Amino acid sequence: MPPPSPSSSSSFLSNWRQWTIFHVFMFVTFLVSGVAVNAAQLVLFALLGTWNRRLFRRLNYYLVWVIYTQLLFLSDWWSRSRVVLQAEPDFLRLCGREHALIVMNHHYELDWLYGWMVADRFGVLGNGRVFLKRALRWAPVIGWCWSLSDVIYLDRDWEKDKENIAKGVRRRSIMHRWSLSPTAINLSAAIDAVQFLAVGLL
Repeated sequence: MPPPSPSSSSSFLSNWRQWTIFHVFMFVTFLVSGVAVNAAQLVLFALLGTWNRRLFRRLNYYLVWVIYTQLLFLSDWWSRSRVVLQAEPDFLRLCGREHALIVMNHHYELDWLYGWMVADRFGVLGNGRVFLKRALRWAPVIGWCWSLSDVIYLDRDWEKDKENIAKGVRRRSIMHRWSLSPTAINLSAAIDAVQFLAVGLL
């Protein structure tokens, strides 16, 4: 059998992102490092969470960032995705420097990841918080990370969620950015939530 031509060898190497061994390696790396970060978060919370919440949040920023950036690696480098943000210059100058409530129109499975890409570009990735459905708190690594990171969980019942949001935001008023996805609750409830937060809480 003749040796492979240089072109076929380069084609073989250029497709290494599709190799199953790399997928398994990345999954195991995320799982092991994620559980280690969750353990560090738990220890940090036990040591600081009750008596110096501000310091806990400052340090937890970096632990959250470690987990989030592993997922961003998949979009930025692995899939070579690009996010193009078009905005007024005044808006761009304020991004990452002001408190914000961001309402995302969530259509696809990866919209949240693109939102994280934008947050990372402005240097606020580890400090962003979201409103999520309660079942996600039990998801390994990422759910455990959220449970130790001031995320507010929703029940998809506006009467209950109105109280959850009010209590959660008051307890976490130090935090800078919130993201609310209309699929977490229905769209009209999301609009109500934005008005509710704008009037009394943020």
